[in-house]
Amino acid sequence: MEILVRSYRARRPGGTDAAVHEYCEMIDHSLLRNGSDWLPGAKRYALSTGEPLRPIDAGTFQLLATGELVILMEPA
Repeated sequence: MEILVRSYRARRPGGTDAAVHEYCEMIDHSLLRNGSDWLPGAKRYALSTGEPLRPIDAGTFQLLATGELVILMEPA
């Protein structure tokens, strides 16, 4: 199961505002696999439009499709 952890305000190339969403895969570690013991797994980042992002550093992401950089407007 994947959950939305937080959202950040960001700026795309050309000065347009965007929202970066941080998702986390939650893994069921309960013995019976009944959803009673969830642990965080891999993180995924995407724009609110669904475009996938790759983290470069704490405040910079790269659009996978175009290579453009997206800069956070608030600290992560």
